[in-house]
Amino acid sequence: SLNNFAVLLFAQERYREALVPLRTLVRDTTYRARDVAFENLGLTELRLGQQAEAQAAFTRALSLNPDLPLSHLELADLAFKAGDLPTAASHYDRFRALARQFPRSLCLGIDLARAQGDADQRASYE
Repeated sequence: SLNNFAVLLFAQERYREALVPLRTLVRDTTYRARDVAFENLGLTELRLGQQAEAQAAFTRALSLNPDLPLSHLELADLAFKAGDLPTAASHYDRFRALARQFPRSLCLGIDLARAQGDADQRASYE
């Protein structure tokens, strides 16, 4: 499928090439996994340094399926980097409700807790 091809290109760090099948998939309103295609598009845009496009793709993915933990985590990270702590915390909390923590998510949790002055939560993540 086009999504598998895009994932292969992404794995090979051929990000610009991966955009082509992903953009085709997200335009196809009959494609059943458009939410995942939008999430993959967001990840690809991030690798290319295109934060605004990535944010739009993750937001669209969540509009199709609000239970995509990775999209929530990426939006939390983008919001944190932009200084939007309430949005970052909201997406991070949703991520935590949907998925298990892993090193990168814990680091973001520590950074968020530090920025919010929540020493207890920070200690919990550490």
